[in-house]
Amino acid sequence: MITLLYLDTKFVAIVVAVLKLMWGRRSLGQNEAGSIDYRRTAEELVRCKALGIARRYKIACLYCLEDHIPLLWEELPEERRDFFCNKKFTSPYLEFCWSHILKGEHSKLDYLLRTSNRNLTTFNQCAFEFLAERRCKTAAEYFFRKLTHEEKGASLMRTAHALLANSSMENLPEETLSDALCYLLSVMTPEQQTEIVKAQPIKVLLCFLDWPWQDLFLENAGLIWSFLPPRAYRDLLKKMINIYSDFYFPKLFQEFFIQSPLDFKKCLVDPKSAFPFLSIFF
Repeated sequence: MITLLYLDTKFVAIVVAVLKLMWGRRSLGQNEAGSIDYRRTAEELVRCKALGIARRYKIACLYCLEDHIPLLWEELPEERRDFFCNKKFTSPYLEFCWSHILKGEHSKLDYLLRTSNRNLTTFNQCAFEFLAERRCKTAAEYFFRKLTHEEKGASLMRTAHALLANSSMENLPEETLSDALCYLLSVMTPEQQTEIVKAQPIKVLLCFLDWPWQDLFLENAGLIWSFLPPRAYRDLLKKMINIYSDFYFPKLFQEFFIQSPLDFKKCLVDPKSAFPFLSIFF
């Protein structure tokens, strides 16, 4: 079901990848911060009449394009409207939820709260947690803005911990773990951010190696060392080697080495090491 749900989310990501190849990163899929702007890309796609109306409607729903959804809904054939209205689902899959949101039938979505073992109070809270944990940053951001202060307090940390715990899940959309995590960190207090880093220092640090977050890698390395025990240094290095096989960041890794604690440097240059750690830094 997850693969089917995110077919159109993946479609948007494929379009962004093609645009990057054709025109470089400064395409319609990039925002001022340098990251992929999936929402803006989705908006361009729902205006593309070459795509079928059902696909355009689903893309609008998955990215919560609330200005476009009502217009696209009116264009849908009656049988497709019936499908989206009457489909039975046990998780907040947005292409089905929006048909009820449009009609103000939020009460018809309340049963979703009972499908979770968490203490959820509204559909918005349910949708935020579900979508953020599945890396749908754009839609999660939309629903987070609709939460009350109490709901935000109850959901934010729980969702961030769950996101990192499920970081190896397959068949998830192409909005990356890094995008979702960086958004959640951006709406946290400094104390909450520290709690997340303390719980998962390696996963948080490695998220910052994803483009375009590399500047945060060195900025936060000092904080990571505060919570990473020496016994975990080798595990961090192995994961960095795996990442280095896909991305080439020699200067970044060299600066990381210079800033690292002495025990980490010793681990790196240990001649008995079974891993070619030093070669990725120099």
